[in-house]
Amino acid sequence: WREMGMRIDVLSDADFMPEGEELKEKMSRHLPKKMLEKRGERKFEKNRKKNKKEDAKLLAEAKEDVRIFQMHRVRQREFLQKCLIDFKKRGYTWTISIDTDEYIAFNRPDKNGNEHAYTSAEAENRDPFGILDEDRLKSIADARHKLPLKFGGRGQTVADIIISMGPNAAPWNDELCMTLPRLFFGSVESERKEINSQYPPNFNIDEKSLDTMRYRTHATKGIFQHNLYGKSIVDVSRIAKSQFMTLTQPKGNVHFLVKYCKRARPFLCSDCGDKGFAGKNPPKITPINITLLRIHHYLGSWESYNARDDPRRSKEV
Repeated sequence: WREMGMRIDVLSDADFMPEGEELKEKMSRHLPKKMLEKRGERKFEKNRKKNKKEDAKLLAEAKEDVRIFQMHRVRQREFLQKCLIDFKKRGYTWTISIDTDEYIAFNRPDKNGNEHAYTSAEAENRDPFGILDEDRLKSIADARHKLPLKFGGRGQTVADIIISMGPNAAPWNDELCMTLPRLFFGSVESERKEINSQYPPNFNIDEKSLDTMRYRTHATKGIFQHNLYGKSIVDVSRIAKSQFMTLTQPKGNVHFLVKYCKRARPFLCSDCGDKGFAGKNPPKITPINITLLRIHHYLGSWESYNARDDPRRSKEV
């Protein structure tokens, strides 16, 4: 990839991680989630009276799971903060933060109309940024229909689309940060015939080696319960450095890289239906019908899913 002109910087913990008391303090902000309890503490409580030696082992595993989770949260935020600040110094503009199992995609309207737009979602603070302006939404709806079917080829990249729409076109001119909805792809393998039909001629790569071709079954577009929180794309050139510093604060969130991401996507999902998300604190969402881009998130095979040392990942979860 470097030979093709891509700049790749490899960072280690020494480049961005805090140490000593500062690290301990930041780790203490992140308490274990239900997934950790299910994997560790709940397992320990269930078996603790059976065998002292086994009890000690289970308790040690539970504590290690918590430590790994806390360290992951700190590392993730510190890394993203450093990258965003560095990119701003380099004079970059649109920057996206996604995982290695996620891919950016054009958000064309579903050809079969299978989209859940959350029409009942209401904007907070009476839409102070004008996101729901009628003419603006119409222009975005029209632009969705004109998006390329797929990436690849001349004029078919995100940068190409931004340039072709012009500097005064929404959403690029009036949103400094866009939280893009995700679309979750499961681990059910597609039929070989379907996979092969998507390959370009003379494409000599094993179809099983590409998750984006191997797994084609996905959740309903726009449904929060299955796709969960989106990921942000930010124009770092138009956001103050001080905003990036908030990412490592207690309320920092890797899904909303800066506070502006929440203000620019001010929709509350009041009808999500899941007790963990609805109620007094419904999640902030990006309705699928008001954005030009989305993120495809692939579960992949069990082997790839379990490869990362993460206590939140297990067959039980």
